[in-house]
Amino acid sequence: MGAERVIRRFLYFDDTLSDRRRFTRRLGSPEVEVVPVPPPPDLALNMLAEQAWDLFLIDYELMGAEDGESHANYRGGTLAITLKERAHDVPVVLLTRQGLD
Repeated sequence: MGAERVIRRFLYFDDTLSDRRRFTRRLGSPEVEVVPVPPPPDLALNMLAEQAWDLFLIDYELMGAEDGESHANYRGGTLAITLKERAHDVPVVLLTRQGLD
């Protein structure tokens, strides 16, 4: 009998689609599923109730937006505080592009 494989689920907030795609590929693995999402413009975090998360990854800047997307009017630190208020037991990591390149 083999050990059951545990897959960790990371929710990754980034304002830039190209960065969400690139860093999702770099951070994901067979044991880690990274779910990339743009930051919600109104800090609504409906996706928290959809499933259990093991880690929140947040781009620190968050103030940009791709064509056709609304932009967040806050930085990653504000989102981190909101996440901790709603899911206090899930770790939060703030990232910068410089740290991931």
